[in-house]
Amino acid sequence: MKSKSLILVLLAVLFAACSHEEPNAWNEMETTGEPESVKLATYSLDDLREIERNLMASGVDFPFVTEQIVTRSGDSEADYLSVDVFKVSVKSPNPSYPGYPDEYVSISGVLLVPKYLLIPPTVKLVVTPPPTIIVNSACPSVLFQDPDLVNADDFAALYNFWVSQAFAGYAVLIPDYPGFGDSSQKAYMPYVVRDAMVKATYDLTKAAKLVLSANGYPYRSDISVCGYSQGAFAAFAFVHAMETDPAYDETVDVLVTGGTPANLKYLIDAARNADSLPLPYLYMYVMCGYKANGYDEIVLADLLQEPYASEAFTLLDGVTYPDPDQYLPDTPAELFTENFRLNLDIDPNLAYVNTILAENSIPNWVNKCNIAMLHGTSDVTVYYQNAKIFADQQEEVGGDVTFIPVAGGDHMTTAMAYILAIPGYLFLN
Repeated sequence: MKSKSLILVLLAVLFAACSHEEPNAWNEMETTGEPESVKLATYSLDDLREIERNLMASGVDFPFVTEQIVTRSGDSEADYLSVDVFKVSVKSPNPSYPGYPDEYVSISGVLLVPKYLLIPPTVKLVVTPPPTIIVNSACPSVLFQDPDLVNADDFAALYNFWVSQAFAGYAVLIPDYPGFGDSSQKAYMPYVVRDAMVKATYDLTKAAKLVLSANGYPYRSDISVCGYSQGAFAAFAFVHAMETDPAYDETVDVLVTGGTPANLKYLIDAARNADSLPLPYLYMYVMCGYKANGYDEIVLADLLQEPYASEAFTLLDGVTYPDPDQYLPDTPAELFTENFRLNLDIDPNLAYVNTILAENSIPNWVNKCNIAMLHGTSDVTVYYQNAKIFADQQEEVGGDVTFIPVAGGDHMTTAMAYILAIPGYLFLN
């Protein structure tokens, strides 16, 4: 192979990840525990070609990575490129302790790493918490053991998109949430529990950097963060903490989110007054997530009708019920108690609910990183106005947000617009 061609191969994948910054040293990192990693799979360039065909069929249409690589280098050199999938694990405080017995648990996620023929260049780490997970079989570290599992998942297009971005030169961390992966049945998913999401994401980010170092990959000190739906909540909470809490030290250059549940009180109020609930399990999941993760004052029978209050943790046990909505009514009057629907803001016995929602909503702040938010105007799952109000308030406090309405988009279809927007933001930051 000619050296000139080999250099072209490297240049082809560096366009979005190059940096003049010095790589970080392993001993500069601090995590709760020493991370572990195991390689789950490897994607070849042929796998990428198949992924991109599937993305095109799903409506994801942008200049693909294989075209850029092959155009610059030719097929024979490009065939040396691949992406390794590592499972990354690290000990972290258990957000569900003492309800679950272990004070610390192993949390996990997957790290997609571009693999080159020569010593790799400096890579950029992208941290992207996934959308809502309710069963362990759908968490990233399980799915990525087999590409067929990834392709069968509801969010296959999103996960395969991130594989394509790893081929473009990024290292991509997709966390499992606590309660899944290594911590399955050892914690309960802290669904929209802000501090717990921040800590777990931070610990996994530090662990991912250690794994990159251990495998010979220098990396940029700053990171990019992306997320959709529940992933957008986790991403926003994480970035807010990185920029406002001196206990955290990650520097973020860009945050891109879609379908963001920012104002939790708005979302609950909209659901209480809606004609129907597209995904009724989400509200039960919110209540269980708080109850299991430090908010002992939650009384499910105050909020949910029977038998749903008594069966909530059985329906959402993290393992056995892939579709709890088939067991739940889709009207607020049937799912929620009458007192919760009508008197949340006036019954002093329910005041604790509003306090919890306020504590866990995303605060506004004067952001340092670039922020882009996409949201469907017809989203009645994570209502459009909840995100628009947050973006407006962010501007009012002196922050800066690029808010992109997706005309007519609902919660699922807007995901494609979010995917299409990401490469440009990553490339420019």
